[in-house]
Amino acid sequence: MTYTTVVFMQGEEAWSVIDKLENTEETIAAAVEYLSQWDYGTETDDTETRDGELVLYAGDKGAKHGDYTLVWNPQIGHVSLTRDPL
Repeated sequence: MTYTTVVFMQGEEAWSVIDKLENTEETIAAAVEYLSQWDYGTETDDTETRDGELVLYAGDKGAKHGDYTLVWNPQIGHVSLTRDPL
């Protein structure tokens, strides 16, 4: 399976999202909605893909919402949104 990385943020950009996440359905949905603005459909597919399973690191938290997987790390400050294969 090929997953498409929609957006990856770290530092201040990531903290603006992470600080609002409470690991609830509502805050996860809001984060996915915000980050999905960088999903340009097939244009995104053509620019950055990753083969295989999603990789999680120590301290990462993840949540599935629709066709997206949100991963964030409140310890080191990164957040990413990945879209499932089309």
